[in-house]
Amino acid sequence: MVGMNPRALGKLSRTYFHKTLTDLIRERILKHAKWQLLHTLRPVKEVAYEVGFDDEFYFSRLFKCSTGCSPQFYREYETEIRGGKNLLPVDKLESMRRKHAALNRWENEPM
Repeated sequence: MVGMNPRALGKLSRTYFHKTLTDLIRERILKHAKWQLLHTLRPVKEVAYEVGFDDEFYFSRLFKCSTGCSPQFYREYETEIRGGKNLLPVDKLESMRRKHAALNRWENEPM
């Protein structure tokens, strides 16, 4: 949907970002997963599913290869060093989910 073939897009990605498209996508997925792990108490399985993984164990392996620690350890360690201030109140989190869902509906409307 970008208007160019995949090979050209990959070449642009490597030229400007010095990374493959796969690496860029993986980084974005892990960034979202880290945010979810850091600011919510949702199970790792739920976070994995939200970012597109059907297999929570594969997600955990990928996460560990990228960060050097498991998703659960990441959550516990980061929460401990922040004194629990990283966790969002449930009402704030629900409000953010509703806004996100509304944005997704708006973006996916046909023009």
